[in-house]
Amino acid sequence: MTTNNPMTVITSKSFGALNVDVYQNDKHQYYMTREQIGAALEYNNPNKAIQNIHVKNTDRLDPLSTFLKLRKVEGGITKEREYIVYSLRGVMEICRLSRQPKADAFMDFCWDIMESLMRGDSVLATPKMDAALSKEFIDVRLHALFDSMKNLQNELNSTRKDLSEQIEEARATSNEALNVISSVSQCVHQIKDKQMDDAIRSTRNFTPRKDVMSDWRKKMYERINVIAAINEMKVQDVFRDIYEYMNRVYTFVIEEERRKYCARTGRTGHIPTIDVVEASTMYKSIFGALVEDSYTEAINKKKEETADQKALPEAKAVEAAPEVDVCVAPVIDVEAKEVEPEPVVEEKPKKQTETAKILFPIMLPLAEKLGDKPQYKHTYTLIYERIGYKKMNNLFVAYEKAHGKAPHPKTKVFIENEKSLALFKKTVKQLMKEQENK
Repeated sequence: MTTNNPMTVITSKSFGALNVDVYQNDKHQYYMTREQIGAALEYNNPNKAIQNIHVKNTDRLDPLSTFLKLRKVEGGITKEREYIVYSLRGVMEICRLSRQPKADAFMDFCWDIMESLMRGDSVLATPKMDAALSKEFIDVRLHALFDSMKNLQNELNSTRKDLSEQIEEARATSNEALNVISSVSQCVHQIKDKQMDDAIRSTRNFTPRKDVMSDWRKKMYERINVIAAINEMKVQDVFRDIYEYMNRVYTFVIEEERRKYCARTGRTGHIPTIDVVEASTMYKSIFGALVEDSYTEAINKKKEETADQKALPEAKAVEAAPEVDVCVAPVIDVEAKEVEPEPVVEEKPKKQTETAKILFPIMLPLAEKLGDKPQYKHTYTLIYERIGYKKMNNLFVAYEKAHGKAPHPKTKVFIENEKSLALFKKTVKQLMKEQENK
């Protein structure tokens, strides 16, 4: 835990019914008190709860905390006490370690405060907020104002420069600071507002250094390169299609997941989306299943094209017939014979997959109502959305634990489990009933 530094309240924000004060030291670092963090996370004993988290994670939280002396009125007497405060990064780390329901919401709240301060919006509370500020906030601001005035008086007394020169110098410094703040604010906004296409690298091959590439990622890159080659696509287009499908069906929001990943790992700068996917057991399983489905479809397409090419008869060179003088050539009688038709070879029916045998008959009435294509993609999407994100996640995790691998195809989570299949049938019936009532 670092040593104490003088601090002042830089801003005060509302989190629900709680008014949260943010302190700033002379190094422009921002802090919150342990008591406020525990209260925001709705612990019964806020200070003790955060202390327990700190004790279990001292290596992580000691460098992110410090002491702060504050004056409070207790029993009509103003007393100065020492409080433990955490940097905003420390607060987000506590939220990550906490299992309270509001941990994610408070982490987002802290992130918004950090962005606001980085943009230069470090303005103290508005007049309406001033009425709700705590006595602690007012006391700290009065003392800070008194210290500032005292320092200003000392500086004025110690200098012999002309007052106009001091004003010009201060104005130049202020303008320079405003320009720096404006530049930083623009950079922050540009980084925050990245679109999905910016998350996909523009190079053709997405192969990282060999010393950090996992076997799973090697396999995914090999599969995706094959998919792109067969379908005559760019590799980045294959990635984009998969990410968009994950976003549409499984609510995979790239920027939100990347922010959570950075909070967990402490990484900064450009984070490739595939790193975020691989770090999540659920999204890694979903991504792998989608790649395998696309890979199988591409291979089957290639086999069909190859078979069609082999079936075409080879063109033979035809020699030119010699010229014949019809006046001299003899007349030849030709006897016409009936040509026997070639026997018709019946095509063997294609072997149905487990999905086609079990799930397609269940989905068929609903798909017909929706006017869906034979692949039933729209029907699948409606069913997955109705089952819900959490339940689908639990089904994927349970399957991987039971079989030691992700479901391929992903419909196996329903086919190989009676309870899951019953859930699938029940969901189809609900959607069918809704369609009939329209």
